[in-house]
Amino acid sequence: MCFASTPGADRSCGSETIAARAPEPRSLHGDTVYPHILLDRAKPGLIAVNKDGRRFVMSPTSYHDFVEGMFRSNAATPSVPAWLICDRSFIRDYGIGLVHPGAGARTINRFIADGYLKRAGTLMELAQRIGVDGKNLLRTVQEHNRFAETGVDEAFGKGGTEYNQFNGDPANKPNPCLRPIAEPPYFRGRRLSLHDGHLRRTFDRRECARAR
Repeated sequence: MCFASTPGADRSCGSETIAARAPEPRSLHGDTVYPHILLDRAKPGLIAVNKDGRRFVMSPTSYHDFVEGMFRSNAATPSVPAWLICDRSFIRDYGIGLVHPGAGARTINRFIADGYLKRAGTLMELAQRIGVDGKNLLRTVQEHNRFAETGVDEAFGKGGTEYNQFNGDPANKPNPCLRPIAEPPYFRGRRLSLHDGHLRRTFDRRECARAR
């Protein structure tokens, strides 16, 4: 599954950002909720990739750091939007975004019909639908799957902190945040917005002035 993300306008006090940022999905009907703040990104069997089809951030990091990672990566490679990639088993066990764990075929088909999800039988097909580099996406998932087998994410250290592990799946061994992405079909989710301030502003203008 894949979700795209787009940051909103950055407001800063001098060079320091004063916005709280979080991954935010939007339905076709304009409803907005905040299910990508933390829990699904920490679960095993999910990665975040940019337009090159490569990982660019440790997905279970804090919501603010996740978006900051998007901005940093975007300076070199288009990473806004970014995509969350998973397989059918991930939706079954953990859900993703607006899709609850254990969602059956009827529910998934409703999200597909709504445009929130799109389904692909292969990673190459998914990449084509998302508009990312298919060969890189395939290599990225293969690398991730090798890390899942050993339990060590050599690229970004996913699952290597207590913060990650607490929000992962303790029943998943050897790493509560890593398991292979290998059960088709694969899914593409509706575009996610990463809007500054939809969560909450850290400072208002008066606070910013006092901080100077």
